Amino acid sequence: MLRLALPSWVAAEKCTANELNVIATPPKQSGAPGTSVKIRIWTAADAVNVAEAQIGHLFPRSCPQRHINHDGTFCLGLNAGANIQNNQLAAEWWGKLAKYLNCQEYAKALAQWPPRQQLSHGNAATFQIEAENFALRLGILQDYLDAVEHHEGWLAGDLPKCSKDERRILNGRAPCPKGCKTKRGAKLLRKQCKDSEIMWGLIANETLRRLEEKHFVQSYRRDDFKCCGTMKNCPFREQGSIL
Repeated sequence: MLRLALPSWVAAEKCTANELNVIATPPKQSGAPGTSVKIRIWTAADAVNVAEAQIGHLFPRSCPQRHINHDGTFCLGLNAGANIQNNQLAAEWWGKLAKYLNCQEYAKALAQWPPRQQLSHGNAATFQIEAENFALRLGILQDYLDAVEHHEGWLAGDLPKCSKDERRILNGRAPCPKGCKTKRGAKLLRKQCKDSEIMWGLIANETLRRLEEKHFVQSYRRDDFKCCGTMKNCPFREQGSIL
């Protein structure tokens, strides 16, 4: 299916029933051609996998901060390679690859991933998406994105505890974590919040996102992962660098 939807910026080199080798030169936002990358694409377990044809040639062999998995495969997004069954889904996949390769070029130049172009690692991504939905309903999506990406604002600090049995935040007499106030200027209590269940959804999912992100980092450290040294503020940098 991907072969039938091959975009103009991709040149096929070798094709078999389950593998496609190409040279990808995605256009930049300006329209100018980006860096050419030799790519290997193959199917396994009913999902599309993609990596450099020669892993480690242009990109690090593995770098969570640059969304390159342990085995060198690219992480294009949550479940990006699953269920590509028609031309539209194939075209969307190629679009994700183009965006990903442009993000890699940005990361190489500035040692950071482009703003608003990533989800949390591993299972944490699912909880981030849920938290974003609750934040949107509360009208504080930008606050949440700033907290996750830049560690700014109240959502980046210590979070209230959530009830394990009820959809509510504990300690109802404490002030609203968002800092809401009554019409008279008094601090609004948590139990007075008209959106208390939505706030619970945001806090609960952000708590789980942080936990899963922590587990992800620990899993790499247990495997004695070595930082590639190409990204700023990398949680793996203290583990040593291969550069």
